[in-house]
Amino acid sequence: MPNPHIQTYLAEVNSTLASGRATEHSYRPALQKLIEALYPKIKAINEQKRISVGAPDFILLDGQTPMGYIETKDVGLDLDNKDTQKQTTRYVDGLGNVILTDYLEFRWYEGDTKKPRYSVTLAKKEGKKLVSENRDDEFLSLFQQFLASDVKTVKTAKELASAWQIWQRSFAILSAML
Repeated sequence: MPNPHIQTYLAEVNSTLASGRATEHSYRPALQKLIEALYPKIKAINEQKRISVGAPDFILLDGQTPMGYIETKDVGLDLDNKDTQKQTTRYVDGLGNVILTDYLEFRWYEGDTKKPRYSVTLAKKEGKKLVSENRDDEFLSLFQQFLASDVKTVKTAKELASAWQIWQRSFAILSAML
């Protein structure tokens, strides 16, 4: 069954794509709005400060608790690209709960896995327009599992120091926003 929030999201992505002038960053507001509409307790922070493993495009927070990270690529970009996979592996190894997306396909990586645990394509790009795949229920399932997954746990003093730095940076970002 079509979800109105997902349908609005796809319409916004389609409209931005049709302009012919969009970049990877152009679609981020639509994704942020979708996540926060579907999950009102979650705050999707775009462009968080750089952390030890890099700078994932989004951090999803429930209060002060990081729930996961999202790395975005331009619509239609090959998510299997060598550089993209290298970056994704670094994020998954360091953060543990990551979604990689081109705004149409969503791949969830969890733990230290190198292959997506779950992947859903909401629409296909055909020229300058989108064709819906009608997979809203699968998308919602992916996100529910993603948000319910544990973030990487601390096992060593070095990991604790790194996690503390991430927490401090996240706290500083949120404090500056208040």
